[in-house]
Order: sequence, then C-alpha cells, then structure tokens
Amino acid sequence: MEESDPTEDEAFAVWCAHLTAIREEAAEAGATARLERDVARVRAGGSALTAYRKWRSADEPGTWRSWSDPPGAGVAGLPGPSPVKPTGAGAYRCPVTRCDRRAARDEQGHVPTCAAFDIPMTPAR
Repeated sequence: MEESDPTEDEAFAVWCAHLTAIREEAAEAGATARLERDVARVRAGGSALTAYRKWRSADEPGTWRSWSDPPGAGVAGLPGPSPVKPTGAGAYRCPVTRCDRRAARDEQGHVPTCAAFDIPMTPAR
C-alpha cells in the first residue's frame, strides 16, 4: 500500500460517499458499465481500496483517471479531496458495518443512503 493510500475502511467510506457523483461522471465519460462492474465487486466483498485506486489517478494527487477516448474528453473518478475521513458526527452508520462512515439526515429530514449498497443507513447506537 502506498503512503497516501487510505485504509480499506477509509476507501470504502470514500467510495460510498462519492458513488453518486462518480456514476454521473462515468455516464458522461461512457464508462458506466465499467463502473458498475466495480460496484458489483465491492458489494460482493471485493476491495474498495482496489476500486479507489482504479478510479483515482495515480499521476497527480487531486486528479482523477479519465476513461474516455480521446484522453481528457471526460473524467470519471472520486471527486473532492481524498481521503475523506469519517467525522464521527451524525446519527446513522453503515448498514452492513463495512466502514466507519457516519451521516445525518439531510435538510429535508431524509435518512441517508449507503450509496455502495443502495440501502438506507442504520441508526447509530
């Protein structure tokens, strides 16, 4: 593992927190099928760190790998600063206890969703 790589739990939390945005970018880049194969692998117990490394560019911190042709025409990856550390705040946790991510209800009061598994998060106890 590289020095700047997150732990498996941290990578899973980043993956879950940013999966909606990653899907949007993958759709724009024409990489939806490729992304969904990685999503299925992670859901089946595969390494979120491997998916993180695949979608995160190794070239420069803060940049994301492009899956489009020609290079640079579209970007699919984990947006925002990396890695995202769990804050410990919030009333909901990972529903499958795969990561330490915590989240609160949104402004409309909706229960947060685990994007990695497409299910509501579980109240933290």
